[in-house]
Formats: sequence, structure tokens, C-alpha cells
Amino acid sequence: MPALETFLRRVRFPGVPGAPAAAGVPVDRVTRLQRELEGVFGLLREADAAAEAVVATAEGAAAGRRARATDEARRIVNEARTAAPAEQALAARTFLDSAVRERGALLDDARQESARIDRVATERMSEVTAQVVSSLVAGEGERP
Repeated sequence: MPALETFLRRVRFPGVPGAPAAAGVPVDRVTRLQRELEGVFGLLREADAAAEAVVATAEGAAAGRRARATDEARRIVNEARTAAPAEQALAARTFLDSAVRERGALLDDARQESARIDRVATERMSEVTAQVVSSLVAGEGERP
């Protein structure tokens, strides 16, 4: 008995399976697909060109904005540098004025405390003086 493969080779069809086709030049499927998709690719090329134009416009606008922002930043920095000495002087003056007011308040508090101490000392001094005088008068004849 022959091998199965040998048997199958003997019954093989000599032509391509399927319905018979008309005689002629074989179909170029690649060219047919290219022609079929040419319209779609044309639209894509147009969309790509439009997108590139939008990107170029946006890049130009962004460059302009960056340039204006850089100029504005330089102007602000220059104004700040020009105004800095006056602002520093104002801050120093404000600080000194505050320190002078605080010093004045402290001096007023110190004067009030000094006056209170003088009053208390005067009040107590007259009592102590009276006690010393009365103890001296009482013990005038006694000496140690």
C-alpha cells in the first residue's frame, strides 16, 4: 500500500481552485488599492498641511508673547532697581520712627516709675525719720 502522501499527490487538481476567471492580464492589487486610497491620502495631506500651518502660526504667536514677556520682565526689574533705594530709605525711616516712638514710650514709663519710687521713698522717709528722731530723743542720755 502506498503512503498517504503519495496517494494525495496523485489526486491533486492541476489548476487553482475556485471559479474560472476570464483570460487576461493578472490583477495588480497594489495599484488598485493605491488608487482606491489616493483620495483619503490626499485629504490627509491637506489636513497635515493645515496642521503644520496652525503649528507655525502658534509658534510665531508664542515667540511674540515670549518676547513681550521678556521685555515686560526687564522693565519691571529695571523699575524695581530704580525704586529700591527710595523704598529702602522709606523702610529705614519707618523703622527709625517706630524705634523713636518705642524709646519715647519706654522713657515715659521709666519717668513714671521713677516718680512713683520718689513718692514712695518720700512717704517712707518721713516715717523713718520720725522713728529715728523719736528713738534719739528717747535715748538721748544713753550712750554705748
